[in-house]
Amino acid sequence: MNQLLMVLCALLVSISVIFIVIEVRANFDRSFLIFGIVNLLICSFCIVDIVIQPSKQILYWTLLQHLIASFFPPFLLWHVSLIQNNINRSLIKFSFLASLVFSVLFLSGAMLKSVSEEVLTTACYNFTFVPYIIATQIYLIKKLSWKLENVSAKQKKFTLFYLIGILLLSAGSIADLLSIITGYGLLHLFPSYSFLGALGFSIAVTIIFTEKLTSIIREREVTFKKLREAYKDLEEVQTLKELGQSTAIINHEIRNYAAAISGYSEMLGMLPSLDERSKKIVARISECITHLTNFSNDILEFSRSRILKDKIPLNLEELIRKCIDTHFENKRDIFEINVEKSEFDTVINGDNNKLEQVFINIFKNSIEAKAQKIKIDLTSRETLLFCTVDDDGVGCTKEQLGQIFKSFYTTKKNVGGTGLGMCVVRSIIEVHGGHVNAYSKNVVGKGEHGISLHISFPKYEIEQPEKHDIVLIKEGIKNLANVIKVFQNVLISPHVMQDVGELDQKPFEKPPVTIIAAPGQLSLLRTKYGFNIQTFAIVEGINNLPFVVHENRDEYPALFSEEYLLKKIVACCGITNR
Repeated sequence: MNQLLMVLCALLVSISVIFIVIEVRANFDRSFLIFGIVNLLICSFCIVDIVIQPSKQILYWTLLQHLIASFFPPFLLWHVSLIQNNINRSLIKFSFLASLVFSVLFLSGAMLKSVSEEVLTTACYNFTFVPYIIATQIYLIKKLSWKLENVSAKQKKFTLFYLIGILLLSAGSIADLLSIITGYGLLHLFPSYSFLGALGFSIAVTIIFTEKLTSIIREREVTFKKLREAYKDLEEVQTLKELGQSTAIINHEIRNYAAAISGYSEMLGMLPSLDERSKKIVARISECITHLTNFSNDILEFSRSRILKDKIPLNLEELIRKCIDTHFENKRDIFEINVEKSEFDTVINGDNNKLEQVFINIFKNSIEAKAQKIKIDLTSRETLLFCTVDDDGVGCTKEQLGQIFKSFYTTKKNVGGTGLGMCVVRSIIEVHGGHVNAYSKNVVGKGEHGISLHISFPKYEIEQPEKHDIVLIKEGIKNLANVIKVFQNVLISPHVMQDVGELDQKPFEKPPVTIIAAPGQLSLLRTKYGFNIQTFAIVEGINNLPFVVHENRDEYPALFSEEYLLKKIVACCGITNR
């Protein structure tokens, strides 16, 4: 039995050292360091019981155990304060001071004495050290028990394990204190009650802190992934900066030489002595010059896309209609514009020329994709103007969709595409404080084809984001990053919670209007609150895309997008600003 207990203690010591080293080197959480120290103290206490004390009590080793135990209270107080993020420095300092005083008293022989090969306590021990230990344990139990009523389900599990550990430690130490005072003990298989309590505490807290460390490591991995993506974006920005510095000069030179070549080719084409083959070659030269000039212009436009010169209030609906009339007059019949009537208008603050270029590029792409219908919907909210552009063109695959806004990516190289059009679109929209997302109807799996662009702009003279009575519960949502991105793109800030348990702790001015969560969490919600709340279930759909189902209505799952959020959730549920 002793060998098994020794192996267990050695394992706990190893884990404690690992936690201390991790915190010292990686600076995850200070509570890991204090946990490692507490665990080492407890394991040292247990090792003395296993190795030294099995045969008989020896005053020297009992004193050593009590010296170790006298520092349990301050470190436990410190540890609990850290995990609850509520540090009482005065109390911790007082506890450390008391532990130092007790250490001196133990070393002076005022607390324990040896009589007939037995270790007995003195009156000083019984009336000072015992109340100190008991008072600390009662305080910790009360503090942890109160915390159980004010935390999320995940934090409740953590606190519950810690409370169980403290209860085991308290029960063992109190039982041992009573056995020392009365001189009557019941244990035969194990060295002491304190040993069992300390070992139970160490195991319980090690389990929960190992789980916490695993959770932090996962979060760090997600953070590092985002940092890598941000670094890639930074490299792209640096590339664009270097490109912009030389673009104007290069463009000027290209246009000069292109104009000269174009002029000479036109003159050459007018010579009567040219045969048909030569005329075709000259015509081909003119086409190449045109493509070269267009490419040069695209590069120049791309480098200037983030520079706004004339930012003024403008009506986006009028801008779109003017763009169609001016640049796509012969295709006017394929366009359909719908504006949701609202008390708010469609005015945004922007650069007219840049925004016109945005819609020229978008409509041009749709027409080149053989679209027979281009539908534009404008939806106005208090702080946001939302625009969707749907076409029924050839669409794209999931792989192509992921590259659609990348610079120099094109599927039209055979017709002179430069791969900068949609990159310019995104750049101009973002510099206006907006967002754009692309969805392929081919990917959604409804038998349709085409592209749907969801664009949002902040309304004129309104800078504050909307705060809606929407609760987003993260637990169980596999596509959480995509879901949150949709909220961000339309400037909506939901109340984000880890699980259903947090609803009780949120001080809403009125009951939340809408809950968006995974089906499992909504099932718990219905059990707890009934059916009087609007609920939307987020599920994983085709190609790992997030789909949403309105649970209060009989309707099919739909892609969770900016359009659905505004038109089906915000509008239909009557959600208003806070």
